Amino acid sequence: MAASALLVSIATLLGAHAFAPPSASVTANVDVFASGISQLPWSAGQRACYRIPSLLRLSNGTLVALASERLVGAGGCSDESPSNVVLRRSHDGGATWGAASLVLAAGANHLERSAWALEDASSGAVYVFSNSNVSSATGCSCGVEVAVSKDRGGSFAPARPLPESSVYGSGLASGITHSSGRLVGCMRKICRNSCAADYHSRAFFSDDHGETWASSAFLGAGSTECQIAELSDGRLYMTIRPYKGWTGAPNVRLASYSSDAGSTWSAPQAVPQLVDWGFADEGSVTSDPASGVLYFVHPDSHARGNLSMWRSTDDGRSWDAPVNVYPYSAAYSDSAVLDPKSAGGEGKRVGVLFEEDNNGDTTAISFTTVEYQ
Repeated sequence: MAASALLVSIATLLGAHAFAPPSASVTANVDVFASGISQLPWSAGQRACYRIPSLLRLSNGTLVALASERLVGAGGCSDESPSNVVLRRSHDGGATWGAASLVLAAGANHLERSAWALEDASSGAVYVFSNSNVSSATGCSCGVEVAVSKDRGGSFAPARPLPESSVYGSGLASGITHSSGRLVGCMRKICRNSCAADYHSRAFFSDDHGETWASSAFLGAGSTECQIAELSDGRLYMTIRPYKGWTGAPNVRLASYSSDAGSTWSAPQAVPQLVDWGFADEGSVTSDPASGVLYFVHPDSHARGNLSMWRSTDDGRSWDAPVNVYPYSAAYSDSAVLDPKSAGGEGKRVGVLFEEDNNGDTTAISFTTVEYQ
């Protein structure tokens, strides 16, 4: 196909505005977790790589960054490496970060351990969740445990298990405090790659400030890694990575909506303006409900690279052309609005925590800021 015809075809697919991205500036990356021989007290001398970032902007403005610290053996940075959950905080919008701390230890029974987190905005309590996998190569224990911090991520009480009758599986990235006061996040049914293929997303939530947790029904087949954000009218928006079992339109992102703070959800639908080439990657979404803006971060390529940000100013009905966040190899991400309008800001600065250079071993979990003009 001639180059001109190819451009016309792409423009037709993505919309006429696809080649006019909004004006935005992107700051230089700051490495939050760097792979290599660890010098941290709990993993000193071991080769570690870092994956699966989770980013929270707390109600007091503190940023909390979490990652899976994979202890690398002969198999390299495998999804099923023994993994710690580690944390760093920033009090200046991500310009500098405090010392790393250990939230959850790998121990003998935690492979493919990743973390997902949320804050109770009314109390400032931070909840860090993780799957509690067994070490058997064929085992598939998808129980969930939660560690709680009462000092905004400075320290955590020992993790406690949640009843599998209410919550099980695994999540990624972060959840939110809904305007109703409900704590709500998103997760997938399975917890590790060796589990039998059974890909479904769902929400989990608490109406009693984290004392007990419950889940929505599972969404349709082929829905998997997901994240939620609140829209300007109080509805929830779930962005979903399509995966094995999805039989709809290929190479596009999926979305679902909830009008009851996550208790029930619409059937997942394709979002033609948001690419997901070949089921490629997890993607993150964040919002500033007071200003009615939604942000989505995902690689804009046929591989894990060219990390980009899309913006919607109409609750996800349409999306601006993407702004490039990082042009090289990059994979999983999480994001947070750094200056929400409800806190006196403009809702135009978004922090992105992402896997940089995902070629075999992730080089770093990095942070950058995108500011829309």
